[in-house]
Amino acid sequence: MHVPALMKLKSPSAVSISVTAVILAFGLWSFRNNQQKIELLRTELAGSDQAESDQAESQQASNEPLNKTANIHAPKVPKIDVSEVKSVAAASIASRAAGRPKTPEEQQQESELNDHLSKLDNAQLEAFVSEIVATADLNDREKSWWVYRSIVVLGDHDTRQAYELFKVHSALLKNTTMAEPALGSIFSTVAKRSVEEALKLMDQSMEEMPWLQGSRLLSSIMNSISRENPAALMRLIRSRIEPLGTSAVANAVRIQLQGCRNNEDFRTVIAYVNEYGQRVHADENEMSDLRSPLFSHAYGQFVDLGFDKAIAQLKELNLPREDFIRMGKFLSTNSRGKDTGKWLEWLVAENPLPDEADHDGQEKWGSMVRSTASGWIEQDIESFGKWLDALPASPLKDASTVEYVREIVEDHPATAAEWVGRMQCPACRAFMFREIRDKHAFKSSEEAEAFRVKYDISPQ
Repeated sequence: MHVPALMKLKSPSAVSISVTAVILAFGLWSFRNNQQKIELLRTELAGSDQAESDQAESQQASNEPLNKTANIHAPKVPKIDVSEVKSVAAASIASRAAGRPKTPEEQQQESELNDHLSKLDNAQLEAFVSEIVATADLNDREKSWWVYRSIVVLGDHDTRQAYELFKVHSALLKNTTMAEPALGSIFSTVAKRSVEEALKLMDQSMEEMPWLQGSRLLSSIMNSISRENPAALMRLIRSRIEPLGTSAVANAVRIQLQGCRNNEDFRTVIAYVNEYGQRVHADENEMSDLRSPLFSHAYGQFVDLGFDKAIAQLKELNLPREDFIRMGKFLSTNSRGKDTGKWLEWLVAENPLPDEADHDGQEKWGSMVRSTASGWIEQDIESFGKWLDALPASPLKDASTVEYVREIVEDHPATAAEWVGRMQCPACRAFMFREIRDKHAFKSSEEAEAFRVKYDISPQ
C-alpha cells in the first residue's frame, strides 16, 4: 500500500535535531572564590572522571590575570598545619561514604583552608606540597587534590615554578584526572600573554611526559584566549586542531562560540565551519557534528527572545540562504509555546511543499512540520489545538493534523476522525482514517464496522 509522503513517521534526523537543543555551553567559574563548586569537583573525584576534569578545565579558563613576579618578601600568613588538611580530608571522605553533602561547618572549614592556601607565598606552597606528599595519613586521592590546588595557586605567582613543581609530583598526578587540569591552568595563564609561549611549554611537557593528553591541554589554551584573542584562537585551530580531525574541530568550534560577543563574531564562526567542511570534503554526518554547536549557540542566544526578535536577529546575521533556513528550522523545531505557531507558519512560507513528483521532498517537508508540531503538542496540546483549529485549509494544516490525530486517536477516535475529515488531501484522509481504525481498540467488530462505514474507509 502506498503511504502518502506527508503521513510517514518522523525521521530520526528530525528528532535528533530537537535533542541537540539540550546541549548546553561550557560554564566559567572561579574556583578560589566559590566553595560549593570546589566541593562539587571533589565529589566528582569519586565518580565521573570526565565531569571532574571538565569542571577543573572550566576553572582554568576563568582565572584572573596573574602576577608573574615571584614573592621575595617575608611570608604574609603563617604556614598551613597538616592537621587542618587531615581534618578537611576526613570530612570529605566521611561525607562521600555517607552519600551526603558536607555540613555547613565542614564547608566553612574547607573554605577557610582554601583561602589560607591562596595566600601562601611560593616557598610556603612548595613546602606545603612536600609535607602533604610525605604525610602517611592521607591517601593518594587527597594528596593529589591538594597538590593540584597548590600548583594552580602557585601559577598565580610564577608559571615556570608551578610547572617545575608539577614535574616533581607528576607521578602522583599521572593516575588521576588532575594532571591535565593542573598543567592547563599554567598554560592558560601563559597563553594570555603569549600563545606561542604557551604552545612551546605544552610541547615541552608532551616531550617530557608523553602520557599527557594533548587535546585537553590545547583546550585549556583555547579557552583562555577565546574571548580576548579570537584571531589567535583561529590560527591555533587551523594549525593544531584541524590535523586532529572533524571531531576535534567541532569541540574547538564550541570554544570559539564561547568568545562570541556579537552577531558578527557568530557569523565568522559559521563561515569557518562551512569553509572547513568544504575544504576537507566532510560528509553529512561530519557536517552535522560541526553544525551542532552552531545550533546550540543560536538556541541559547535567540530562543528566549520570542519569534519576532529571534527572526530579526537571525536576519541580522546576513547568512547565505541555506544557512539561514537551516538555522531557522532548528529554532522552529525547538521553539517554545505559542511562538511555535509563528515558527511553523514562517517555516512553510520559507520552505513550500514540493511538487507531488518530488516524493522524497514531500516526505522531508512533512517530517519537518510534524517534528516541530510534536514538540508543541507535548508542551501544550490545548494551545496547539486552538491554533490548528484557526488555521486555514492548507498543506501545513494537513501535516499538523496528522501529528495531532496521532496524539489523541487512542482515547478519542471520534474526535480524531472529525479532524481527519477536515483534511484537504484525499489520499491523506483515507490513510489517516485507516490508521484510526487500526490503532483504536473498538469494543466490538460491529462498532469497528460502523466506524468504517461512517467515514467511508475501504476494507483493505
